[in-house]
Amino acid sequence: MRKISINHSEIFAYLAKFHYLLAFMYSLEESCKMNGLDFGTYIEYVMERMVAGEKDARSLLPNRVTIPADWIPESQIDCPSQQKTA
Repeated sequence: MRKISINHSEIFAYLAKFHYLLAFMYSLEESCKMNGLDFGTYIEYVMERMVAGEKDARSLLPNRVTIPADWIPESQIDCPSQQKTA
């Protein structure tokens, strides 16, 4: 059995990058809470706007975005559980 060589500096560099990403996600989640937005819905809304070609990143910040009350993510439009029965 061959031993796997681990470069510790690479591991620490990866963990440092992960730390910054995690801090960013937590601060984004808290910003959503402060602005009365559901974090998961906000992320889906922003991703759909980016795919649709939105270029103004500032308009997608939690304190500037207004998600319509009747908005349904594209991923759930064809989902049978989301369809209303008469």
